[in-house]
Amino acid sequence: MRRSSLCFRLSIFAIFLIFITIGIDTAVAYKLKKSNLEDEVSSKLLAIVNSVAPFIDGDLLPLIQPNEDGTFTGKDAFEKIHGQLLRAKKSNTLNGQQSPLYIMRKCADYSTTGQLEFVVTTDSGGDHVFYIGRKYPETQHLKEAIHGIPSSTPLYEDHLGSWISAATPIFDSNQNIVGVLQADQTAAFVLNKLREQTSYLLFGAFLAIITGIGLTLLFTQRLSSPIVSLTQTINKFAQGDLSARASLKRNDEIGILGNCFNQMADQIREDQSDLETQRDELVIAKDIAESANTAKSEFLATMSHEIRTPINGIIGFTDIILQSDLNKDQRECAETIGNSSRELLDVVNNILNFSKIDAGKINLRNEKFDLRVMVEQIFKPHLSNAQAKGIETIFRLPPDTPVEMIGDETQLKVILNNLLDNAIKFTNSGYILLEIENGELFEKSGSVSSALQFTISDTGEGIPEDKANVIFECFSQIDSSFSRKHGGTGLGLAICKKLISIMGGVVDFKSQVGLGSTFWFSIPTGSGLSALPPASFQKKPSCVLIIDPCAPFRENVHEQLNYWKISSLEADSPEDALRLLAQNASRPIDTVLLNVPKDKTTLKEIVHNIRQTSQIPLKIILTGNKQKRIKPSSLSEYNVDHFMLKPILYFQDLAELFEQTANNKEEVKQEVNLNSSPPKQTESYPNKAHVLLVEDNPINRKLASIQLKKLDCQIDIACNGIEAIEKAEQALYDIILMDCQMPEMDGFEATKRIRAMANDYSEVPIVAVTANTLPEDKEKCFKCGMDDFISKPLKPNDLADSLKKWVAKESLEKSYFQEEISLPQTYHPINEEAISRGHYITRARQIRRRRNQGRTIQ
Repeated sequence: MRRSSLCFRLSIFAIFLIFITIGIDTAVAYKLKKSNLEDEVSSKLLAIVNSVAPFIDGDLLPLIQPNEDGTFTGKDAFEKIHGQLLRAKKSNTLNGQQSPLYIMRKCADYSTTGQLEFVVTTDSGGDHVFYIGRKYPETQHLKEAIHGIPSSTPLYEDHLGSWISAATPIFDSNQNIVGVLQADQTAAFVLNKLREQTSYLLFGAFLAIITGIGLTLLFTQRLSSPIVSLTQTINKFAQGDLSARASLKRNDEIGILGNCFNQMADQIREDQSDLETQRDELVIAKDIAESANTAKSEFLATMSHEIRTPINGIIGFTDIILQSDLNKDQRECAETIGNSSRELLDVVNNILNFSKIDAGKINLRNEKFDLRVMVEQIFKPHLSNAQAKGIETIFRLPPDTPVEMIGDETQLKVILNNLLDNAIKFTNSGYILLEIENGELFEKSGSVSSALQFTISDTGEGIPEDKANVIFECFSQIDSSFSRKHGGTGLGLAICKKLISIMGGVVDFKSQVGLGSTFWFSIPTGSGLSALPPASFQKKPSCVLIIDPCAPFRENVHEQLNYWKISSLEADSPEDALRLLAQNASRPIDTVLLNVPKDKTTLKEIVHNIRQTSQIPLKIILTGNKQKRIKPSSLSEYNVDHFMLKPILYFQDLAELFEQTANNKEEVKQEVNLNSSPPKQTESYPNKAHVLLVEDNPINRKLASIQLKKLDCQIDIACNGIEAIEKAEQALYDIILMDCQMPEMDGFEATKRIRAMANDYSEVPIVAVTANTLPEDKEKCFKCGMDDFISKPLKPNDLADSLKKWVAKESLEKSYFQEEISLPQTYHPINEEAISRGHYITRARQIRRRRNQGRTIQ
């Protein structure tokens, strides 16, 4: 059907055109025939009346008059005229048919009525009828005839039927018009003649239609047959038969089309042959590229280890040098070396992070973590740089925002670290504000997920409009000249955008040159997370006066106080604060949060003026960064109650300060902010802990040995995994510090073999010491049997914390008999510093049991 559809459609269309054309021609011919026939009959009737009229005696018409009894006089005159009509009628026929003749005369009142009356008539049978008093109004042809002009009509209708008529005047001997002679022919005569002629016309149209349909079918068949053949050839070609060719021996357009198809098919076959060759080459190139990419990844991993190892050594030994007695110049040089090394390490880490993202080797983890702890961890390394430039750092977490999040904490730290680093780098004065608040809901895979929005605002240089569209591109910088003020690789924002995209979020920014920038990103998070409940106060301040030049800090504290239903007032300077105290003398302002001024010498005067202006005793809490810190011994000197370290990450600490000041307690909480996480145990490091240090790099071995000796540990050293196994067979150690990448045998394999020993090494803590800090690296360490993780560069505090965590003061054997406890659902050993070594060994035992049973421990 599809192949013949073209022929069918062409045939139907052509037949339709034939019917329309012949129908129109037939209708036009019929109308012309009818008009011609009417003209012919009218002309003949007019000829008849004109030939008969001279034989009618017009002087006899006035003699015929009606009587009152219905008779008439002038019968002789009537008979004579009737005879004249009969004789004239017999000699005048119309196509073999006699035409009736009528004589009408003027009425006596013709001049007023314009009507005529029948007097004498003949019918087609020769009979006569006398109408007396039957009057008729003039028609156009009668009117013309009574005025002396012979006239005829086309076919018309009256109350007697349909007619064609002709009329001529009748004159008396004085040449006066006394009547009219009319000849009629019925419409039936005309229509019969018309039907006779139309039948011939329709027969001719029928023959024309049949002939046209036959010719159309023949033509369309001849036209569509080569098209169908060409279509079949194209279908074969489309189905993969590249040898299919059109065989059309025609010189018309269809033949040209077939030849063009054949040429196209030949070209396609040649191109496909070339494409197959190129595809084979691309497959080979793809294999080479994949091999090269694998080699690149391996090279980057090796390079990262080789580069970071000496950098870690530089950083570690710099820290050791800084712990010794140095003069001012020496300390400045050592600090410069350390800072430069850390900057170089950051550059290497950025390049490696970007390479992993670019290679698609980022596997996101979904874990629950505390947002405040995360912010504390990322703020710490940036605070010194910010405070050195005099920049205020503020963290805002609205009270209705969840304090926990489900997601990949490590990757989120990478994003925030890059954004904070940029904010500090491009800001010379003012503040940096990190805000975390509820974002718009995300719709993913048909389900709706809640979201958090992270915003980093600064008062820095801003971003020019012409650079706004490239800042998220790789290796792009606002100022790419050799004389640029700020360094960096230009990868930070590119890494941020890619990671946010992988997390399913969105990122954007707004900026104005000279006024600062605001970067924000929103990512989906777990549902069902709740915010912190309101703090409970046994006694809380009535009203708090916040004195700080930084508006965002004041607004942040005001928002939190309002959530606790504590009224507050804000002042941007001590002078403004004194004005508010004076204006609100009747208001019970009983607590003041006072920012320590740059010039501490004015602090005493400021405090004195505040207390003098207030009508009631005040509790004054100082706020400031580490450079403005007030020692506990100096609080009484300045006549203040407490000192709170900025930035405020835990508002619960502020609530505790309010509680203390309200109860007039003497306790002083100096660093309630960055150092306000659960306090570390005051337990000293374990004396004479027997440590096996497994490290292949001589610099790292020397660095770790020096740090362990300072911790009063007994040290044995192994340079690779094989030596570690041999050492473990010879002695039982309290703890093993295991490097991961080593020649001959790496730390993972060595750990597995040590765990498989028959002695008590199934329970001895093994701590990974490596520069690879990604989540998958940690997971790999835990899966092979390691208990904890320390990242390089190795820091004395981290090493000491690990020894406190895993090595107890009591003997190793004694700790084995401690009662086992239940393992929490999520195990984070690095955050549980206050638990004894026996506790941790019990946890490690449980972890290994679960791993051996094939259960996943996060």
